[in-house]
Amino acid sequence: MNYLGDFPDDATVYMTFNTFDSNDPSASVTITDLIASDVEVYKAGVIQTTPGAGVTITLNLGTGNGSHLIAVDASNVTDGGFYVTGAEYQVRINGTTVDGATINAWVGSFSIERAGGVIALLKLIQAATITNAQGADVATDVAAMIDGSNRVDVGSWLGQAVTLSTNNKPDVNIDEISDDTTAASNLELFTEVLENATGLIDAGTFKAGAIDAAAIANAAIDNATFAADVGSTAYATNIIALAVRKALDEINLDTLAGVDTGVAADGDLSGHVITGSVLAHIMAANKDVTTSYNASTDSLEAIRNHIGDGTNLTEAGGDGDHLTEAGGDGDHLTAINLPNQTMDIIGSITGNLSGSVGSVTGHTNQTGDSFARLAAPAGASVSADIAAVKVDTAASKTVTDNLADSATTLQSGTVSHDNTPATTTVFFSDDITEATADHYNGRIVIFTSGALQYQATDITDYALDTGEGKFTVTALTEAPGDNVTFVIV
Repeated sequence: MNYLGDFPDDATVYMTFNTFDSNDPSASVTITDLIASDVEVYKAGVIQTTPGAGVTITLNLGTGNGSHLIAVDASNVTDGGFYVTGAEYQVRINGTTVDGATINAWVGSFSIERAGGVIALLKLIQAATITNAQGADVATDVAAMIDGSNRVDVGSWLGQAVTLSTNNKPDVNIDEISDDTTAASNLELFTEVLENATGLIDAGTFKAGAIDAAAIANAAIDNATFAADVGSTAYATNIIALAVRKALDEINLDTLAGVDTGVAADGDLSGHVITGSVLAHIMAANKDVTTSYNASTDSLEAIRNHIGDGTNLTEAGGDGDHLTEAGGDGDHLTAINLPNQTMDIIGSITGNLSGSVGSVTGHTNQTGDSFARLAAPAGASVSADIAAVKVDTAASKTVTDNLADSATTLQSGTVSHDNTPATTTVFFSDDITEATADHYNGRIVIFTSGALQYQATDITDYALDTGEGKFTVTALTEAPGDNVTFVIV
């Protein structure tokens, strides 16, 4: 049950509660049938004689359903003596309807000037009824502890922990605060260090183990504290910056980007890149930058300039000797794609050249019958052989032309048993439906599949019968099967 707090006599106590959908606890719904008399107020387990007396209900508070307010006026005297100081109260709603169900529920509790509570004590002080005051009453004692500037007057403290010394300054008695027998001497020692004119703490100031991992509290030195202590923007006084600077100097990392080495283009880099280091392996073939690496020839810019602008893939105006491995024979220049290049190639080429070639020098043209790659002519000469081939080609063309023309007269078909099975002298075709009778008489039919494949016979009669071509032929060795193919020539 929600305890709403301790209230002064005759106060009005406000309590809120919510109602929700029984199928969806996250959805608010309204409440029905709730009136003031449905609100039961109990005092120490005894219900109010007149339920609803002094009770006000506000349903669906605000703009939505499901949020409600009950106000209990403790100054109501309908049931005289029900609301009194020092009593505890509980509030319950009884017999109301939420989402179609009858609900009985406690909604809150409160007290009126609970015994020993703040309100009750303040009233006692106000009434000056506390009898163990040092002065006239407790209020007078409290006022005596505050000076004109609303500060606590240490001189008014009781006990031995704090006493007044010269000029009314407080002295702290450590023995009274801590049961550590060394606390007083440790604090005095530390105070003397702080008062030392030098402000320094030497190794002998603290006893052994006074500052170690166990003695320093967890998070005593965290990121924020450390940053505040060493976060000076002055480079010369920032301990972190100086430590990083020292690390860079030790391993020469500063020379990679932030410092001018002052070494000439072809100078000795051993003072900055140590022989055998990873960087030396990258820069020099023998991992020694003192002898084999010269910036004027080996740097990326020098290599780019050495290659030139790409039109001839040699050093500018050079002889192409850099297109092979050092001292090599050029066998690494294989499978080269040179799109749209203008260049001179000197030497022998084995393989294929694609694209157009401007000119080739050092090559003897092969002409006439002396062309070494042709065998001896069959006739008087190569030219005579070519002329004879032309004549034979013309004759061959005539034959092939005639063959092509005859191919256009071929008629293909398929034997059909759909209407009538075939015999050795009669068969039907469902893909030849010529309507003219005797249209194929005298033609030759050749079967191209089945048991009759490659067998031929002549057509003696043709007619269209029931939507299919009917062929009568000279007797075959057997009847053609269904779906056997044939051609008519």
